[in-house]
Amino acid sequence: MAHAYFLDSSALVKLYLREQGSIYVSTLPQSAEDLLYVAQIAGVEVVSAIARQGFGKSISKRKAQTAITQFRLDFTAKFIVLSVNSPLIESAMQVAETHALRAYDAVQLATGLTIAKHGTGLTVTFVCADDALNKVAFSEGLAIENPNHYS
Repeated sequence: MAHAYFLDSSALVKLYLREQGSIYVSTLPQSAEDLLYVAQIAGVEVVSAIARQGFGKSISKRKAQTAITQFRLDFTAKFIVLSVNSPLIESAMQVAETHALRAYDAVQLATGLTIAKHGTGLTVTFVCADDALNKVAFSEGLAIENPNHYS
């Protein structure tokens, strides 16, 4: 049976920068039938995270540019990108209000919940490196994985 993994930006960036949990995220999907979903806003968040590390000297600007280039190539080729639309924004506003989430965290969670709601027959795992957001995702009925709990 196919499995869906929703990668929020904190997990997705681990595919492009070596950090705690990168190995775990690189093992996804775990079978040929598995699907990898991301929110459209992850494009901005991941590029921003990588660029900031390059400008902040955590990594070289060259390494940052290489990672951004690879991410841009993968963004629509490797992942199912879910667009931000009015129903998703309404759902994000609801979870933001209910759980006092930061704006983009609410959009990420609403995207994962949308996959679970409309992904006929799919088991959805919310993959996120933020324990607080994972706690909310779990309370909303999603299976969760924190890549930071792996080497």
